[in-house]
Amino acid sequence: MIVKFIKPGTSFKGVMLYLMHDVGHASTSDRVAWTDTFNLAHDHIESAVHEMYTTCLDADLLKEEAGIRPGGSKVEKPVKHVSLNWDPSETPDRKEMTHAAQWFLKHMGWSEHQAILTAHQDKEYRHLHLVVNAIHPVTGLKLDDGFEKRRAQTWALAYEQERGKVFCEERLKPLTEREASEPRPAWMAIREQVERELFAEQARNEHDPSYISRAENRLVIERREWEVLKELQKEERLAFFADGKQIYKELHRAVYREIRQEFRPRWAALYAAGRKGMDRADFAEMRADLIAQQKEALDERREAAAAEVRAARDLEYRALLDAQKEQRGELIDRQDRGLSSPQLLDRAYPSEERRAGAGEARPGGARGLGRVESQARTGSIAERMVGPRHPLPNEDRARNGDNWRATAGELAALRQLQAVEIQVARFRARQAAASLRRRDEALVRQGFVHRFLVAMRGTCGAKRAAMLAQLTAEQEAAVARVRDKAQAEVKGRIARSLAPVRARHRDEQHGLRAARRAEQRRAAAEAAPRNPTRDGPR
Repeated sequence: MIVKFIKPGTSFKGVMLYLMHDVGHASTSDRVAWTDTFNLAHDHIESAVHEMYTTCLDADLLKEEAGIRPGGSKVEKPVKHVSLNWDPSETPDRKEMTHAAQWFLKHMGWSEHQAILTAHQDKEYRHLHLVVNAIHPVTGLKLDDGFEKRRAQTWALAYEQERGKVFCEERLKPLTEREASEPRPAWMAIREQVERELFAEQARNEHDPSYISRAENRLVIERREWEVLKELQKEERLAFFADGKQIYKELHRAVYREIRQEFRPRWAALYAAGRKGMDRADFAEMRADLIAQQKEALDERREAAAAEVRAARDLEYRALLDAQKEQRGELIDRQDRGLSSPQLLDRAYPSEERRAGAGEARPGGARGLGRVESQARTGSIAERMVGPRHPLPNEDRARNGDNWRATAGELAALRQLQAVEIQVARFRARQAAASLRRRDEALVRQGFVHRFLVAMRGTCGAKRAAMLAQLTAEQEAAVARVRDKAQAEVKGRIARSLAPVRARHRDEQHGLRAARRAEQRRAAAEAAPRNPTRDGPR
């Protein structure tokens, strides 16, 4: 169960026009499954909306009739809009959804308020919209919405526990151990940035599958092998981009949390000064400046982190394309020699046993770099794709050339994988250095907070402006020194981080060459003719 609070509004008519029709200002209402009302004299939606509107207009009169002193600030946004969203695996009927709405309103303390229920059926999951009048129909008081999201989470956990399955296990943790979610503006910015990064990545790495076009006279079985191979490789590329979307999302969220944590002491100091009597105009000015600084730091660090990830993923995608190119070369070689590809044919023409075992892994191996890594460790792609090769009678004379080609291909794949690993190691080293630099900058800025507050309180006019300008210059000079020091240390940190990685990469390449040379010697010894008088019987 997910409870979503939509931004409060001012028009009951506007929100109900949206809920009672299809999206896009349409005149149809196919997505509306059913409607209901609580604490209203009418089930007719237009009449119910008019009743809720008149209740808001008569708020002061209702207070007077209830013996409550009228006055206080007017409720500017009386339209409370909430949606209850079930998991896609759940299929509650109207009675169960109505019961959930009643229980939710009772838990929130809103059970006496007027409400309109609208169930929609345009999503893959069941969901119910609640439009609640914030004005009590008897007392004229505004409903209690303090800590409403936290109270709604408590109810959602109790609801799932009553139904016997908890879908959101994060609610079972204590409040101090839960991961705080981003505010909606930050979440919207992260989603927009992730979509932008994903679109740019796809535009940079467009892939033209024109290699699949074959001549008209090719055999049906060979055409089918190419069709299956094309499908497998397309799935790998789509999986690569799907993984990229999640990577960029986690990256931007991590950067946002890091920036928020760094600016937390400065926000705390600002609000502490506000509680101690800082001038409201000065407080607003410093708050706006702090917001601008936080946004600038967020954009700068987000772009730097995304650039590093883009570079690593470009190498990773190139390694994937190289591996797929080698797959196609192996398939061409096998078809030229008259060999079939059993695993491709099994996928093209599945047997009853394969249909029954739908949970088995599909041929084609791991996705992305996992395929390259598997290739570097276990042999050529053709061996993994179609099983061990069975040479033809006239194939012995070309065996040495085949071994050399397999070794070169495996070394190329291994080097591609190692290049990505070096990029990742360099990225992590730079991130560690940047984290230390940001910590030192935050300490420097924190040291200037007290001096800024003293200047704001003890001076005024031109003297205050001059002192603030001087403090700002001193602060920026101190921050610049910290950055210069960090820039001087970052190259050494990267070199120290990459030294063991490069040494391990050399050992891996030497090991691969030695293993292939041993295989070639063993194959040559087995193929060499034996002398019975010298070597003895087999």
